[in-house]
Amino acid sequence: MFNVGADWDVTDTFRVSGDLRFTDDYFSNDINEIDYRVGSYYIANVRMSYKPTENYEIFAFANNIFDNRAPIQKSFDRMANKPSASIIAPREIGIGMKVSF
Repeated sequence: MFNVGADWDVTDTFRVSGDLRFTDDYFSNDINEIDYRVGSYYIANVRMSYKPTENYEIFAFANNIFDNRAPIQKSFDRMANKPSASIIAPREIGIGMKVSF
C-alpha cells in the first residue's frame, strides 16, 4: 500500500487538499486461492474548505473521484453458494458546514 496526500493553504481562509492511495494485489483468504485474489487498485480524494472565522467552515469534497469500482475483498457466500466480493464505495460528492461553539 502506498499513500500520498497534500494540503495547500491558498489563502488564510481557503484550503485545497487531496490524497491518493494505491493498493497492490493481495489474497483475501489465508491459503492464497487464486479465485480470492484481489487486483491492485487506487482511490483519489479531494477536498476544499473555506474558513472565514475560527468557528465557521464551509467545505466540499469528492471521494473516489475516478469512480473506481474494484473489489477490495472476495469470499465464498454460503447462502448463495458462489463467490462474492465487496467493492470500493462509489464516487461520493458532498458539501457541508462545520460550526463550533
